[in-house]
Amino acid sequence: MKRLTLILLLCFSLLISCTQTAYKDSAAPTASADEPKLVIDPQGHSDMIMDVMFTPDGTTLVSVSRDKTIRVWDVETGDLIKTIRKQIG
Repeated sequence: MKRLTLILLLCFSLLISCTQTAYKDSAAPTASADEPKLVIDPQGHSDMIMDVMFTPDGTTLVSVSRDKTIRVWDVETGDLIKTIRKQIG
């Protein structure tokens, strides 16, 4: 039951991120590579989730997203264990 809940939460996060992406202002200025960028991390993916997999023991779920992060989740509690970020740019 907890696995289903976690998967549903990930799907909901994906739905929200796709909806928010559709309404972004395309005329907004973009930051150059040298400028710092503020990132608010609400402990969920901010773009489409590309893959979800369980570890062989079934205790951990790993999700991979287009937001250039890999997130590791505890299946029992639904808590985020670790976020691995890919270099931006």
